[in-house]
Amino acid sequence: MSRTIERLPNDFRGERTIFSSSGPTGELPENRLTERHRALLRYWRSKGHDGTIPRRADIEPLEIPRLLPNLLLWDVVDDDYECRLSGSEVDLSMGTVMKGCRLSDIKCPLIGEAKDEFDAVRDGELASFAERTMGWLGKPYLYYRHLLMPLLDDHGRIRILISLLTFHPVSELH
Repeated sequence: MSRTIERLPNDFRGERTIFSSSGPTGELPENRLTERHRALLRYWRSKGHDGTIPRRADIEPLEIPRLLPNLLLWDVVDDDYECRLSGSEVDLSMGTVMKGCRLSDIKCPLIGEAKDEFDAVRDGELASFAERTMGWLGKPYLYYRHLLMPLLDDHGRIRILISLLTFHPVSELH
């Protein structure tokens, strides 16, 4: 099942979803992905066996050092997601250390949409890509691009998600 939402805001006040798509990795919007997103996608595909979802044990973040500042690993915990690894660029841009943070702890009016994307990746074995604006007190207004993909645990279940978050000035949207 694929799902795509696209809308450009008339203005950039408030947090908004600009683009959101969940579906098979082959249906990701290549034209919207940055080189970092494409690099993680290539790495993820190279670790899968015969086109399958890679196991967490096959993923070694140190093999992709250039991506580490933007990389996150999420554990599925009950009906939530807990960050187990967060890169320095993510922590700096979010204004907090994300490691140990649960998705439900993030105060954002769009967190419900984000949770739906996380659930689609977990339950539907899909990938998700989203672009949203974000405004944090005392920080420049930004938008981010988020790629989220599943990983299998040792029992063949999707209990871990890998993601890459990049941050961009809103002026790049024009």
